[in-house]
Amino acid sequence: MLRDTRLIVWDEAPMTHRKDLEMVERSLRDLLRNDRPFGGALLVLAGDFRQLLAVVPGGTHANTIEACLTGSELWPHFRRHHLTKNLRLESGSAFQGYADFLMQVGNGELPEDEEGMVSLPSEILMPDDTTTEQLIQHVYPLFEPSPDRDQMFAERSILSPLNKTVDEANAACLALFPGESRVYLSVDSIPNDDTAATNFPPELLNRLDPTACHITG
Repeated sequence: MLRDTRLIVWDEAPMTHRKDLEMVERSLRDLLRNDRPFGGALLVLAGDFRQLLAVVPGGTHANTIEACLTGSELWPHFRRHHLTKNLRLESGSAFQGYADFLMQVGNGELPEDEEGMVSLPSEILMPDDTTTEQLIQHVYPLFEPSPDRDQMFAERSILSPLNKTVDEANAACLALFPGESRVYLSVDSIPNDDTAATNFPPELLNRLDPTACHITG
């Protein structure tokens, strides 16, 4: 399949460590048997560097910058194109003010204190002692079956940069649903391939919790 691929779109690319990009580039050259960058395939990196960058566990600000894609020797191969229109706000959305605020944060236009921190509007904050359960009740006030419940869940979400926090929120949400919970296991068997079974035992697959993957409940 990869040998027939002509275009690869990598969404949220700024969250990726540059070494991961370089590893993919080497793999594509090997798989496609082509010494051109990325094996001659066209790679589109989509994302906004003003948002979350690559996470370096226990790292410093300098480590984060060093891990950024712009520090890769592959970066000069890319052409940069800027998107200027927010299609979600085309119809005069009531969230235009919040969108403008986010742009100010991303562009570094808000005043900083001596530690380089910015103050957030009080209306978007919750007290420090807010529990996970209180947050859930604020975002999802209705767990009992009703005509409006499904639409409420479709329109709202709780986001976190940490998989651990997502797991805690998911568990707390599930505990609030009426009825008995059931666990459905994913398929984790290996095809009849001795090499693959040795390199990727089911126990390893079940323990994988990559920081760059989006975990949803």
